[in-house]
Amino acid sequence: ISGANTTALVGSELESTDTYALSATSMNGCGTWVSNEVLISVWPALEVGLSSAVEDVICFETPATLDTEGATGGNGEFGTEWLAGPSANELSPVSGANEASWTTSALTEGTWFAPLFTSDYGCGQIAGDAVFIEVLPLANAGMLSAPDSICFDASAQPLMVSEASGADGQFSTLWYAHNGTEWTQVQQGST
Repeated sequence: ISGANTTALVGSELESTDTYALSATSMNGCGTWVSNEVLISVWPALEVGLSSAVEDVICFETPATLDTEGATGGNGEFGTEWLAGPSANELSPVSGANEASWTTSALTEGTWFAPLFTSDYGCGQIAGDAVFIEVLPLANAGMLSAPDSICFDASAQPLMVSEASGADGQFSTLWYAHNGTEWTQVQQGST
């Protein structure tokens, strides 16, 4: 090894497995001695698999389930920690989120998530791809308006409802009537 003429070999970044030995030669011509051989195994570089969400668009106050393929390299043993934040560049650890497949608490706003893998042997850390979970706004069924009372056998004024909003903005509507005991679905136009 060029320049390796001291008793300590430092500053070399190893990228492959090699066997090393030290040869010492007397400056007075008394001979040369060779040390024992040492095999230094270099583990592969850290790499990360894909991260994904079971659903990347969810309803308001719904948990999201996240998955990762994990990491490889090093000695193959990693600790997993999920990170979360308002952007892919502003992530911080989530307490207790240490599994490859993890379900969040109920979300109320869009959030970025990414797994962080730490080598158990000390070979470093590597972060997985960030995944964005879009959270739809809270749904609002709208507000009914109608007269409080009408005369017996009189034509009812139409019930009016303000437009439903939130969620993905697309709704189907069903009308229900309550008879004092239970709710039953009514057809539009029926009395």
